[in-house]
Amino acid sequence: MIDLHCHILPGLDDGATDMTVSLQMARQAVEQGINCIIATPHIRSKSYNVTKSMVKESVQALNEELLSQNIPLKIFPGHEIRVTSAFEDEFSAGEYCYLDEEGKYLLVEFSSTFVPETAEQLIYNLTCDDVIPVIAHPERNAIFHSNPDLLCTLVEAGALTQITAGSLSGKFGKQVQKFSYQLVKNNLAHVIASDAHNTSGRGFFMREAYEKIGKTFGEHTKRSFEDNAQLVFSGSSIKKRQPMPITRRIFPNMF
Repeated sequence: MIDLHCHILPGLDDGATDMTVSLQMARQAVEQGINCIIATPHIRSKSYNVTKSMVKESVQALNEELLSQNIPLKIFPGHEIRVTSAFEDEFSAGEYCYLDEEGKYLLVEFSSTFVPETAEQLIYNLTCDDVIPVIAHPERNAIFHSNPDLLCTLVEAGALTQITAGSLSGKFGKQVQKFSYQLVKNNLAHVIASDAHNTSGRGFFMREAYEKIGKTFGEHTKRSFEDNAQLVFSGSSIKKRQPMPITRRIFPNMF
């Protein structure tokens, strides 16, 4: 299993505080069936700005420690990129780590209270450069809750979305869980990742999330999410289903 969004690197952001916690997270990931993690510390967030060189250095150190501890897990460099006015200049300067070694997918994050009017144009510009933005955890974004048509517009413009495993599992509350299922039902969700920060409240929950997807939407949908994670990791194209606007906010009798 591949986890495309995780804050496992020690001491860089609000994820693992030190190497001990990183190793605890690694063991929990393996228990979940994960064998590959893209480490995605924050860059350009309000509190953290982890550079590309910092990510690569930390990934190397953690992989060496995992090897010495005989933990069967491999870490790869990535970023969770907060979209700011500096995004396009920094992108052009090559300051971001991709989710794949081919340089096709970028994990981007919008403020939970503000999505710029230029977001659709930004996504279009990236796709013109053969880069696909993957929007992190839209199910936990207040803007998309109040205006799900905006998310649909961004997906139609070329973006993918990443749903957090804990959201599907109910770890962020019923409202977020229901919205997550709406995104899946309306073809507005494309990959599942943990966004894990620790081993307790912000753990992995990947196995549980995939089980819930299989139970609710069928094994075909579950396999589609698993396949999409592999395709993103390898820099290959995924097949997107036509996104549908959300016209009903509640799923009766689902929970």
